[in-house]
Amino acid sequence: MRYLLSPNEEFNFLRRLKREFQLVPLTPSDSHDFPGALEICASPSPGAASSNDDLDYIFWAKDHGPITRIGDGSGPKDGVARVVRILNRDAKLEGTAIDLETTPIVSWTRPRWYQGNRQWIVPSRLGSTRTTRRDFTPAYAKMFSSIEALLRRNGEKVNSWDIPNSRDDTGLEFTAPKNTASFNVVVWPEAFRWLEKGVKIYHWDA
Repeated sequence: MRYLLSPNEEFNFLRRLKREFQLVPLTPSDSHDFPGALEICASPSPGAASSNDDLDYIFWAKDHGPITRIGDGSGPKDGVARVVRILNRDAKLEGTAIDLETTPIVSWTRPRWYQGNRQWIVPSRLGSTRTTRRDFTPAYAKMFSSIEALLRRNGEKVNSWDIPNSRDDTGLEFTAPKNTASFNVVVWPEAFRWLEKGVKIYHWDA
């Protein structure tokens, strides 16, 4: 599921992650006041330019385990993890970079314009520790599900293919797949005004 929040809605949501779920922001790395940083790195709004900087925010779920660094945790679980471990070692990241596979984190990918086209917006995604859900501890799984529920109950589910005017004035157009069930987006009230003004939801993440 993807989510679309206005800058103000996103600000309040991320603040709730800190206050209600006791999550500790790990990015921006130089910020001691995470909500304050959001005022500088505002989400895109229709008609405004946007940057690809600071698109992703990562929180440490401190009540669910310690921060581990690459090379400190257990060995790679599969072939992909082994390749990543080799690349990290070659890049001299072992012992310095946070291991997102073993550290309990919650991530938030911020909305952005699709390739700078201010008529198509790419929604946000909520992310978890880079492991499968069956490997979550019960407490972490409960917390993550609660955050998902918070996002869902404050918005309206919209399918990006159901939005009128599938073509923009630059001629960018897409053909809907046979099955569009995976293209649902939860849109919060303030962000819904963007759609009413003609902004369209980009159907993919990149």
